[in-house]
Amino acid sequence: HVLQAAALRCDSPSDSFRLADAALRQQEHPFVAVGLLSLNLTGENIEAVLSLAGQPRALVLRTSGIEVVGNYGLVLGIGIGETDRYEPAGVTLHPGDVLVMFTDGVTDTPGHVITEQQLAEQLTIQTPHTANEAVDRIVKLAHDFAGSIRTPTDDIAIIAIGIPAK
Repeated sequence: HVLQAAALRCDSPSDSFRLADAALRQQEHPFVAVGLLSLNLTGENIEAVLSLAGQPRALVLRTSGIEVVGNYGLVLGIGIGETDRYEPAGVTLHPGDVLVMFTDGVTDTPGHVITEQQLAEQLTIQTPHTANEAVDRIVKLAHDFAGSIRTPTDDIAIIAIGIPAK
């Protein structure tokens, strides 16, 4: 609710993150990682803008390959400095593209971290073509990365948005 209230008072995700950070530092358990996504339909394409605070960068699955999108930002609640920036990243989604955002539960397991680029490389072995396929494949990869502990120790949240092909 803190970030939602901040977003109503601010003009940019960066300003919202700063206001939410200040409010969260006053709470007992302040650390929050978030990803914000804004979508705007422009003809047959969608303009997506991502702002990240403590979450992995997103993936765009295209017929031509997989693109890693987004800029890292600090987790909220740790005290954002004046020079810390939360730069939004924009990407145009075309028919047939799938945008996938996910939490760090996908990429971080005890003793092992996989980068977004490594995840993208694993997905190219059997590239998903729909949002549902992308979610299923990423969940399987997260469980595979967890290895001997059998299941990931962090929660996994995935948002996949598929743009219908022509």
